[in-house]
Amino acid sequence: ENLCVFLVLFENPLLLSEHRTALFPGFHLALRNLIQAVRSLPKDSQRLLFGWLKRLPSEYFGRVVDVVQQFVSFVLTQPGQNQGDASAAVLMLRTLWDLNREMDGILPEWCFHNSAISQSADLQEHYKQWVVQQQEHVFSYCSYPFLLDAEAKRRLLSFDSQVQREVAMQELIAQTMRQGLPVEETFQQYLQFRVRRQHLLADFCGQLWWRLQNKPQCLRLPLSVDFVGELG
Repeated sequence: ENLCVFLVLFENPLLLSEHRTALFPGFHLALRNLIQAVRSLPKDSQRLLFGWLKRLPSEYFGRVVDVVQQFVSFVLTQPGQNQGDASAAVLMLRTLWDLNREMDGILPEWCFHNSAISQSADLQEHYKQWVVQQQEHVFSYCSYPFLLDAEAKRRLLSFDSQVQREVAMQELIAQTMRQGLPVEETFQQYLQFRVRRQHLLADFCGQLWWRLQNKPQCLRLPLSVDFVGELG
């Protein structure tokens, strides 16, 4: 019966977005305590509580997601907030995301996109933390891709491509210098395809295969094509 209190609290109209700033300016403190209380429940109690959520109408489930989303956005966008408070809410959103998948997506994916996270200036730093988290236990928004909208994912893919190019360039320079080879000529050999127009496909595929076998990292760098016997 005590667990039922959590279901009632998430339905409190003072926590709903249209009432917050006007009637309950301290809603974020109540939500922080509510989310921490849910996260601190014993595992069996959490399973029971979220099991009830699965059996409730989609409108109620959607309001729970909205309440948690708005708390994350408030913490990340308002000055003077402890952004670490958003971590527990993100973990709860992960649980709600998993429940939504178990219910065959009763809420569309965009309901879980968070604009504050997607537009965050720290997103690239979170990406770096996500890359190294296999070695360290590091919290990163990139561990929860359902939070990111399409534009945020596009920016991360572009950033990842840039990082990969920089790493490949450093590796290629280091290998060239260790072998005592001239850097400029070696880079021209690796990064320029020399092809004949009459044998375009054969020349290109042959040189591509050589790079895949010998210097695959050079394929992360900008490549150029030189047509044999032609200027420019």
